[in-house]
Amino acid sequence: MKGLFLEELTWKEAKQAFEDYGAIAIPIGAVLKEHGPHLPLKTDSMLATHWAAEVARRFPIIVAPVVGWGYYPAFIDFAGSVSLDARTFMDLLTDICRSFVRNGIRKILWMNTGVSTTPPLLLLTRELNQAFSGTASVGLMNLVDLGREEIDGQLLQPSGSHADELETSLILAIDESAVDMSKATRDFGHGKKGGPIQRPSKMQARDERSGQETSGIFGDATLASKEKGDQFWEIIFNQLDPIQDFLSSE
Repeated sequence: MKGLFLEELTWKEAKQAFEDYGAIAIPIGAVLKEHGPHLPLKTDSMLATHWAAEVARRFPIIVAPVVGWGYYPAFIDFAGSVSLDARTFMDLLTDICRSFVRNGIRKILWMNTGVSTTPPLLLLTRELNQAFSGTASVGLMNLVDLGREEIDGQLLQPSGSHADELETSLILAIDESAVDMSKATRDFGHGKKGGPIQRPSKMQARDERSGQETSGIFGDATLASKEKGDQFWEIIFNQLDPIQDFLSSE
């Protein structure tokens, strides 16, 4: 393994690691966010942890603990789901980064598993690069962007983006015991509406017409399998080379 995990070090080992590596990855994945009746609330955190482990295996970088709290407004109607205000989320990460830069970190890489977290992270990346100019640089990598064209070509569901064939398969590849496939279902009732005017929506915990509870899924989770998940992770991991470019850049 080329990297290391910060939480496993003593403070003196951390001090030496900051000097030796000078770069840190900060995985971001919700620890409390609904993912249908078949996946745990910690699904995004599991994705972030698995992804971060591969990054630590392949690259000379310190990996911070997963940031489990973020901006997830689309899911707040579901029991157990937690969302921070966007600015609170950005302030939290700003304080974390300031601490690392104070300790000598020169490169910070966000490893983002969310979708709604992307806009505030893009803004924050710009702000911190200006604030840390000449001292440290910040970069953003989104899990949803990695190998997406190839993965989409292998998916059988007609559409989907949450707790669906893809996400369920990825978790099955990490830990089959975390998934209850007997409760997996198909749900395409919360797709994006077209048109020139954007109006971001949220997942509905109850159908507005029938009043019945919804699944919290968008896509076809019944099509998921561990075998697909293994293939999807391989595709994703084959897209990680830009991390080395980021670490090597001035």
